Amino acid sequence: MATTSPSTATAVATHSNGTAFVFVPNLCNAACAFCYVHPSLSQEAHASNLVLRRARATAEALADLGFREVRFTGGEPTIFANLPEIIEPFLEFGLRYRVLTNAIDIDAQLPFFKHHPPERFTISVHNTADPSSIFGVSISREHWAENRRKLASISEVEATFVLADAAHEESVVHHSIGELARDGVHHIKLILENSRQQDAQIFSKVASNLRSEWGETFRTFRFTAPGAVACKLSERAFPSVDLGRGAVYACCVQVGDRQLPSGHFSTFTADVDATRRTITSVIESAMTHRASVLPCSAGSQFCPIALEQ
Repeated sequence: MATTSPSTATAVATHSNGTAFVFVPNLCNAACAFCYVHPSLSQEAHASNLVLRRARATAEALADLGFREVRFTGGEPTIFANLPEIIEPFLEFGLRYRVLTNAIDIDAQLPFFKHHPPERFTISVHNTADPSSIFGVSISREHWAENRRKLASISEVEATFVLADAAHEESVVHHSIGELARDGVHHIKLILENSRQQDAQIFSKVASNLRSEWGETFRTFRFTAPGAVACKLSERAFPSVDLGRGAVYACCVQVGDRQLPSGHFSTFTADVDATRRTITSVIESAMTHRASVLPCSAGSQFCPIALEQ
């Protein structure tokens, strides 16, 4: 294992909280209109040997740099038949992991999850009463609820809602949160959809109302802080590795954005040393970012991952 400089170790611990996102290749079995990474639709997938080599190089590089946890997302991780081969190198190097999933089709991955439980599952929920309208594909409401309960029997579950029309979604979210409480979900996160800055005031009111009613039912209940209109990169961000593209981004909301300022995005190979240097460079660039506006070129007017605590 390579020696990490004290300054890099401090950056990883303080700026990144020892946490990185790992994006599987950009394929998904849902078609959510609000998804900012715009994945290709696929019901099943298989990670290539190149992706697996990148995963191993990333795992070793992150461990060398002092990272403690990775969060697998996509796309949809559970559609990859060889998902365990993607995750296993990270476990070998002593990293904890979480999985972000829509929980539409999880049965093939359950044996691995039961044998190697993640720290947490984060499920994209949005609407438990009519999931097909959100995910853009046909989903059995009952089967999806059963899948949520299966994951909750393995590890803690967080449910995420993306609100695109907060003024008309409060009752839907209220109903869904009640159902999630019965499913064994312990954490709730409400996110204001990136392009809806004009709804910031009503979103904050709706989110506060919901937290007042449901906050004591869950261990955490957080929501977007739409007043965060200055970039948080110099203070805190989660470096993100895209295994499909072979790229490292300074922040998870930048993944796939090719119009970023210099230093916020860099490609890497399946070589451990090169991967380590790339990740370090991106973190250091993020920490020196001093822009007063968001650097995301897609036009975000606030930081969707800045949360009210």
